[in-house]
Amino acid sequence: MWRRAVVVVLDMTNLARGHTPSGRDPQMFGRYRLLGRLAIGGMAEVWAAQLLATGGFCKPMVIKRVLPELASSPQFLRMLMAEARVAARLSHPNVCAVFELGAVDGEYYLAMEYLRGAPLTELIRGGGAVTAPIAAAILSQVCDGLHYAHEQRDPAGKLLGLVHRDVSPHNLFVTVDGIVKVLDFGIAKVDDGSGDRTEAGKVKGKLPYMSPEQLGGEALDRRSDVWSLGAVLFELLTGRRLFGGNGPGATVDAIRNARVPPLSAMDVSAPGFDELLGRALCLRPQWRFASALELKRAVVEAVQPGAPAGSEELSELVWSRCGARVRANDKLFDIEDPDPNLVDRLPLRADPSSLLFLPDVPTQPTRDVVIYVDDSSWSSAGSSVPSMSAMDGMDTHTDADPGQPTPVQAPLLDDPPGRDDTAVRGDPPARDDTQVGDQPTP
Repeated sequence: MWRRAVVVVLDMTNLARGHTPSGRDPQMFGRYRLLGRLAIGGMAEVWAAQLLATGGFCKPMVIKRVLPELASSPQFLRMLMAEARVAARLSHPNVCAVFELGAVDGEYYLAMEYLRGAPLTELIRGGGAVTAPIAAAILSQVCDGLHYAHEQRDPAGKLLGLVHRDVSPHNLFVTVDGIVKVLDFGIAKVDDGSGDRTEAGKVKGKLPYMSPEQLGGEALDRRSDVWSLGAVLFELLTGRRLFGGNGPGATVDAIRNARVPPLSAMDVSAPGFDELLGRALCLRPQWRFASALELKRAVVEAVQPGAPAGSEELSELVWSRCGARVRANDKLFDIEDPDPNLVDRLPLRADPSSLLFLPDVPTQPTRDVVIYVDDSSWSSAGSSVPSMSAMDGMDTHTDADPGQPTPVQAPLLDDPPGRDDTAVRGDPPARDDTQVGDQPTP
């Protein structure tokens, strides 16, 4: 079954262009002025942009523009539309906003909130571990955003069963105002009531942050995201990735064994965090925190008698570690304002190339998934890294792992929550940049 959608766009072909300090001419893309490409990957390119409207209105945006070779792929378009449908439901201070799904001259795009700051990958790379109060502040805001998403309901009041499935430092962003945003619900899953499980071996997400049940293609709920949050919290406190190895196989083994080094063995002073990490990273979902909100409460309690850091401390963290990238991105918007009267003189037109014939989106998610290993699928423009959602696979984490800690095993099977303090010697996890998802090999 096919349907026709008519997209009406502004004819801005002859819009007088401003000039950036470097003298380059920005491109017009429908109602958006593209100022500079921030990144390019296997599925899309991401641009710093401005939305132009009546009376000289000009708003910073991010445009994720689908690569031409994928514009004719029904599978990819289904995934893009699914991302837009999920994002359209979400409006929360700790979730990156997606404003529009559209097409210009047959090119599909998502218009997203522009964020000034840096993802956790860059913040960790720029200075390693953070203090327990700062880690608690970051995780608390992430938990707020995820709990909001997990609690989404349909018009009848039934929980949608939304699971992010890709919670990782790549998709957690700290702004210069000290606000933490959850990015990229592109592979999020909404429970359609079928009870279907993902086929074994066909999974989506970033391998080092996958829960055991996600790795096994089992049915997922919000507790899978709780596991991923545990892995992120460990990385914030230690500056190193928890699960990794010499290739995907070693990473899979590390996740299935769920051996978590005690923080004290890594010279980290964070009393109370060992216990909550052990619970968040239980192999059995029923022994984990039941929700992101419950995990947040445990993190806040663990950081007492102090308190999580405030927005000022988070802002200082961003400027001290990634100030150069923020300033580089800011320069993209140092451009002449458009003629405030010009947009009013432009007639609306129906773009023939925007008469889109799209296959109906199925109610259950696609399962044609590929697994690939790639460390350089994205290239950045200049020194800046994209400030947006939909960072499909970019991993810039290059911190060297420390010496060999003594790992202990997180609670297994039917063990009650808490830690098994049996010491087991082993090599520290090595970096593993395996990406799993609906992405073509570059």
